[in-house]
Amino acid sequence: MTSYLILFLLFLLQFVYLPFGTSFFEGSKVYVAELIIFLLLLFRLFSKRGMAFQTYRKSFLICFVALIIVTAYHLIANSTQTVFFGNPFRLQGTLLLWFLLAFAFLSTGINIEKKRFPFLVLSTIILQVICTVLFIGVGSDRPIGTIGEPNALAAGVLFLWPFLFFTSFKSKWRFGMGALGILLVFIILFISGSRSGMIAFVVQLFFLMLLRVFPKRFALNTILALVLIAASYIIPILSQGDLYENRGEIWKSAIVAGSTHPIVGVGFGNAEYELHKANIKLHNHLPGYYVDSSHNIFLDWWVQGGLVGLGILCFLLFQTFRSFIKEKNIRNSVLLLGLLAALSFNPASIVSLIALWWLIGQGV
Repeated sequence: MTSYLILFLLFLLQFVYLPFGTSFFEGSKVYVAELIIFLLLLFRLFSKRGMAFQTYRKSFLICFVALIIVTAYHLIANSTQTVFFGNPFRLQGTLLLWFLLAFAFLSTGINIEKKRFPFLVLSTIILQVICTVLFIGVGSDRPIGTIGEPNALAAGVLFLWPFLFFTSFKSKWRFGMGALGILLVFIILFISGSRSGMIAFVVQLFFLMLLRVFPKRFALNTILALVLIAASYIIPILSQGDLYENRGEIWKSAIVAGSTHPIVGVGFGNAEYELHKANIKLHNHLPGYYVDSSHNIFLDWWVQGGLVGLGILCFLLFQTFRSFIKEKNIRNSVLLLGLLAALSFNPASIVSLIALWWLIGQGV
């Protein structure tokens, strides 16, 4: 049962759409994800295995405990209307972070590749292509699929095709199915107009190309792919873009916002308050606009969790990559590289956050 719940979160959560609340797309997915993670917790508590804390690495447990302590401190010291549940549009406050930590913890060691797994992945991609063509964003003329935002849609589908590419089809079908997955994802990226998605896709393909050329240099290839992600950060800074959606300007505000509380941040869910203060301080073009994210996962953690939170996230990612390199796990490395690249330029959807913390759970 637990493996099917995890499969739902990874592949079918993106299709959840309940027409109530402030955000029909994101909010409904968060509610369903939290409910399913709670069910996973109940199954674990009443299983023979129990919580089995002794089977996990100490560094893994220490990081999680440290995050819980920091976020509990935020609930007391930085209490606002958004610190616990988050704002009504994203619901990405302290509560969701706790659920994501639990998901990473609970999903370790559970095999999700059932007999029909390849066909589930292929069906998911095909269905998302159909939905991408059908659903156009309000006032944007850009497809949003069932995730609700073009760039979040791109990040979501980048998590799909590697499963198809590396899954256990019969040898005569494997190449064709992998190529079909890449083609379908490219179609979604192209018609959604997501530049960040294209960058992340290039990073994934670049890593695979390096492995083809230097098959014995797994660690070096991973580092070079990460360097490419870091180098891509220069694009928003050099690009003029839309005056009110300039990533470079938002990033500057995030750096200033994080520097006001550099040790433990302002609390998860509270980023919008500090970003607004920073926009006023910098006299930029954003004070009259609602900005609730740094449009970069690392800057978001810098603003909300300070050096402590950002350091823990980076350590968990380092340990995850280290584990994938040691195991030579190409698929999971491709997945994580694509997610980090996509989340470097956009607010994170619950769909991508579930994928990210599942990978951390697999790696750490």
